Amino acid sequence: MLVGMICLTIFLTIVLLLGYLFYTGKAGFLPSGIIWKESQVDAKKLMRFTGIFMFCTAFCVVLMMISVLTKIEILDTAAWILMVIFTIIFLIYGNGRHF
Repeated sequence: MLVGMICLTIFLTIVLLLGYLFYTGKAGFLPSGIIWKESQVDAKKLMRFTGIFMFCTAFCVVLMMISVLTKIEILDTAAWILMVIFTIIFLIYGNGRHF
């Protein structure tokens, strides 16, 4: 239980830090290797959308942490299902057409 909480806390910290960097547009080189000046993608919208996705991931990690603390397995299952739903939405909506 303790090792799981430590790993989840480290992962949550990394996800929140990356989410903040993406949302503010300071880490534009990380999600893709494209050259922003030559691309037709709106970089600010893409960074904001990626930051929101990272915050959704952080929410799922918090659910996993609560599941470890309270030993309620349904929260862990709900977190994984939400993560899959968020990923599908990100892949469908964030494919570049809407930016």
